[in-house]
Amino acid sequence: MAAETGTLKIKNFKSIRDIEITTSRVNIFFGKPNSGKSNLLEALTLFNVIQSKAQQQLQAPIIRYNTLDNLFYDRDVSNDISVRYNDDSALLTYYPSANTYIQLVNPTTEFLKKKKALFEQGDSIININKKEPILSSGLSSSGYNSFLALLNQEGQESNVIGNHHSLENPIRKYEFKEGLSYSDTFRAYLKPTGENLFTIVQGNPKIKEFIAAFFEEFNLEFLIDFSSKKFEIQKKEKGIVYKIPFELTPDTLRRMLFYISAIYSNSNATILLEEPESHSFPPYIKELSDLIKEDSGNKYFITTHSPYFINSMIEDSLKYEDIAFFHVYYEDYQTKIRRLGQNDLDILWNSSADIFFNIDALNR
Repeated sequence: MAAETGTLKIKNFKSIRDIEITTSRVNIFFGKPNSGKSNLLEALTLFNVIQSKAQQQLQAPIIRYNTLDNLFYDRDVSNDISVRYNDDSALLTYYPSANTYIQLVNPTTEFLKKKKALFEQGDSIININKKEPILSSGLSSSGYNSFLALLNQEGQESNVIGNHHSLENPIRKYEFKEGLSYSDTFRAYLKPTGENLFTIVQGNPKIKEFIAAFFEEFNLEFLIDFSSKKFEIQKKEKGIVYKIPFELTPDTLRRMLFYISAIYSNSNATILLEEPESHSFPPYIKELSDLIKEDSGNKYFITTHSPYFINSMIEDSLKYEDIAFFHVYYEDYQTKIRRLGQNDLDILWNSSADIFFNIDALNR
C-alpha cells in the first residue's frame, strides 16, 4: 500500500507549544507518561465543538479540563490555540471584551488578518460576522463544516454560527465508558462516546459476525434484545438457556466490541484512539491492530503503551507503507515529537518486549 502523507501543526495547546509533523494513514505515538501524547489527540478534537463540563458528567470525557483556560499552553489565553490538519484549521481564542471563548473551524484568511483590530473595537461577534463573514462557506475539500461557537469557562455554548449540529466533522476520539445506555438511534457511525452502540451493532453484519466469533470460542452466544435495546450473553446447557448481562462479561470483550464498531461504522474519517490496548489480552491486541492496518478507508492517530501493539505494527510496516511511528517526549517544559526512521524502527524491533526500557536510545 502506497504511503500517504499529510501535515499536522499544533500551537499553544496544553503542553504543546509548537509542533509540526508529517502524518500518514496510521500514526502511532508512544513515549513516557506525562510526555503529552493524549494532548495531541485532544487537540485534534477541536474540529468539533468542545465537550462541555456538563456533558462530561454524562459521557466519556473527550477532552480534559476544569476551565477552558486549562487548554492553553501555560494557561496564557493571549496566545491562540491553533490546529492545522492538512487543509483544515481549528482555532480557540479568548475575547476579553465579551469575557468569552471563541472556537472556530475554517475561519477566513481575511478574518484572521483583521482579528486583533476587530477585537480591539469591542464589537460583538454576531455584529462582526454580519459586516464580514468570519467563516469559509460550504464544506472544505476534506468534507469539514465551518462553524463558530461562543463558549463560557465551562465550555457551555451561548451561541453557534454554522451547521455543526447537522453532522459532526469526520474526526472522532473514541473513549470506552462503563454503564452507558445504548438507546440513541443515530445510524451514520458510532458516536465517540458510544451511546448508539446498539443501533450500530444491530445494523452492521460485519460487527455481528466478529463479536459472535468471539463468544463462540467459549461456547456462548451473543444475544441482541431488540425490545430492550440491550446486549446479553446466553449459554445452553441440557436444554436450559441461561442469560448473562453483557455488563458482566469481561472488560476485554466489551472494549473490543466498542473499538470494532468504531472501525467498521466509519468511512473517510480520522479516528483517534488513546491506549486501545487497555485491559486487553495480547492476541486480541494483535487482532485489533490487524483490523486497523487493513482499514484503508480511515486515518488513525493512536497512542499506546503496549509493546505487543507496537511490534505488531512494526512487523507489517514494510507491507503497509502508510504506517508512521512517533516518539513523544517532554523537554524544555513542552511536548516534542519526532517521527522515527528505519534505523529507529530496527532498534524497537530488536528490543522486542523491552521496547519501553530502550526508549531513551531513540534520542541519542
